[in-house]
Amino acid sequence: MFSFLSNYYPFYKPTTTEMVQTRDQPMVVLQKDQDPNHTLEIQKSDQHRCILTDFHTHSTPEPSSNWNHQLFQKLKNRMMMIRMNRKKKAFSMNFEFVQSLESEEEDLDSVLPCDVKISYTHACIFVVDFNNGCIQVFDLNSKQFQMSVKSSQRPTCLCVEENYLKYSHRNQSSSQQQHVDTRQHSCAAADSRDAIILGCYGGNLYKYDAIHLLCKDEYVNHSQQCETMSGDTHENTLWKIEYGLTSSTKRPGSIAIIQDSNSEHLLVVCELRTIEIHNSSTGQHLQSFDFRNNVISPYGLAIISEWNGLIVSERSPLHKIQILRIDHDEIEEEQIPKLNLVQSIGTFGYEQGLLNYPGSLIFDSTSKHILVANEENLRIEVFTQFGKFVKSFSCGFMASGICLNEWTGELLIGDPMSGLVRIFK
Repeated sequence: MFSFLSNYYPFYKPTTTEMVQTRDQPMVVLQKDQDPNHTLEIQKSDQHRCILTDFHTHSTPEPSSNWNHQLFQKLKNRMMMIRMNRKKKAFSMNFEFVQSLESEEEDLDSVLPCDVKISYTHACIFVVDFNNGCIQVFDLNSKQFQMSVKSSQRPTCLCVEENYLKYSHRNQSSSQQQHVDTRQHSCAAADSRDAIILGCYGGNLYKYDAIHLLCKDEYVNHSQQCETMSGDTHENTLWKIEYGLTSSTKRPGSIAIIQDSNSEHLLVVCELRTIEIHNSSTGQHLQSFDFRNNVISPYGLAIISEWNGLIVSERSPLHKIQILRIDHDEIEEEQIPKLNLVQSIGTFGYEQGLLNYPGSLIFDSTSKHILVANEENLRIEVFTQFGKFVKSFSCGFMASGICLNEWTGELLIGDPMSGLVRIFK
């Protein structure tokens, strides 16, 4: 629980206890108010010292206080560097069932997990629950349910933008920067913070600061009364994109972040008929792609970051996996993104390796495998990045969202029939 709170709730007042063990004496605990002479006497011996710091939470920050958070921030940054530099682990493809993620809230209707994503920065798993209009949050390490965050619209998909502030300030207006800077004082330091971009039924997209949503007293205390993410309130959103019911889409199928050759974060949105590109920092629309005969109904989306590649699953009538590449055209001294088709994978059918309404998909950057939810065939299909069929796994349900834990090599699969997220290794 400490690891979960420390990622979400930065207001800690340290109380220090020293535990000293000498070579010939048992462990001695020294409180702050003990006689310093006693401490000095023990320090003369050959000893090992362990300093334990207990960070007590406080409901609100106290600007006038003299708490010294420098040591804690250094520790947090150091641990973050260690975590971010962890060696990625590929999925074994054994498909051995490990456990399920299940909400502990009793007042929920039947859960429909339509997307699953991981924030390594904040050590949590986000499960998009369409039926109850919320995001369920689980601890990444313990897999325990932590909270539900209500949405003002039914969510359909989600993506996590890691370390979003690093790319935001250069593109945001002064009012937006002031809005984000205010949150830094009330939530956490500017470094190592993720954003959540939520796609909702009706075509709207919302971007939130992850800590701003999650570092609430009622969330930390696991209250059943959850605050609503309001898409109409500037206080809660970094930006809002409205496509509306009259546009070509009723719901975005998938959304993802890709870093282009100019080191900018681009938001890629799979709609009913098109692929849309936005500036992730501002929400500004950059380009719309209608591929006509090449990509008619894009749905699932994954990123090949090594060469700005997009992997897009396409449903009826083609039932294919399309691999695209983001390039740029220079128009009037402005870099405009463009998409080029690189390769098509798969054909329609019912046998292993054939596709029937391919949906959510991922790219395993370690094994270089593409894993796709073959929805109507109730299977997970595995291909190489060059399109060669590798393996098929009959999961027995219409997988509605898949996600790879790159730290453990575990595969998370949404099961709408049971309302659970299944974990395999």
